[in-house]
Amino acid sequence: MIADDDFRAQLAVERRHPGWQIDRAIQPRTVRPDLRVPAGHYWAVHWELDEPCLVAADLDGLMWQLDQRDAARVAAVREITEARWPGWRVGYSGAGPTGVAGLEVPPGYFFAVGRGLRRWRHRPVIGANLTQLCDRIRASIRPTTTGWPG
Repeated sequence: MIADDDFRAQLAVERRHPGWQIDRAIQPRTVRPDLRVPAGHYWAVHWELDEPCLVAADLDGLMWQLDQRDAARVAAVREITEARWPGWRVGYSGAGPTGVAGLEVPPGYFFAVGRGLRRWRHRPVIGANLTQLCDRIRASIRPTTTGWPG
């Protein structure tokens, strides 16, 4: 594989997994104090610094790790949000923009829609991570609950 093809493949992986930056270590390199990447290996770092770096010998191995990590991340956000606010359904836009109730969700963002008994009760909200999504759900609920006793 020539350098241009390798770079295009890295960009394709980044497009498929928004928020992750992919690079290849030509020589052994220390990415973080606790992570040393061997020469010729690929590594990925997420824009949220609490995400662990991933390392693999080839792009296929790195993509497999990213698929597993993204699936676990989406499941965790969905479980926490839906347990905290029953009736809200959480989704993930993935690699491409997603349309939800007339609202375009950018790649790599979470969205949540509140459901009432017979129809959608709240406008969809968008968040880059769990904290932002929860804050926006709380803000969208607040106007509908003012004046309620309790």
